[in-house]
Amino acid sequence: MTRLHSATCAIFLLVSAFAFGTASIADDYDQRLAIANDYAAMAAADMDIDALIDQMWKPMVQGFTSSGKTVTDAQIAKLRSVYHDNFAEPLLGLMANQGPVMAEIYTLNELKALHAFYLTPDGRAVMSKMPQLLEKQQPEIMSLIMSNMGPIMQAMQEIFQ
Repeated sequence: MTRLHSATCAIFLLVSAFAFGTASIADDYDQRLAIANDYAAMAAADMDIDALIDQMWKPMVQGFTSSGKTVTDAQIAKLRSVYHDNFAEPLLGLMANQGPVMAEIYTLNELKALHAFYLTPDGRAVMSKMPQLLEKQQPEIMSLIMSNMGPIMQAMQEIFQ
């Protein structure tokens, strides 16, 4: 009888701990979501989306020109237009709606700190300079990817035969 009683108590304690832990997480989630949504809306509003999108297509043009192909200003304008027409609105939407994802990943204290930092001039400067950071690193990233693509593709073929 004591084993049954002990097992029943243990199950009750586990279920209670889970229920209270889940309630606490759910309560905390609403706070995290509110802060994350506010941060995401501010970040999306301040992001230079045009500069961000330019970093998506510029490396391709650089690749064409470095391989000896001539690229005209009209071609660049068309390519830029294609990228902006296809990515500007969806990217802004993704950024503005990232609150739920952030609320799942970050703790309440982390979100409060991120939000507080973003409200400072330094925090806003960091976000506004993200496209510049990408622009500086993009050539190195592309070079790294391209230099490793052959061995990676060969390894993938061997793995998935």
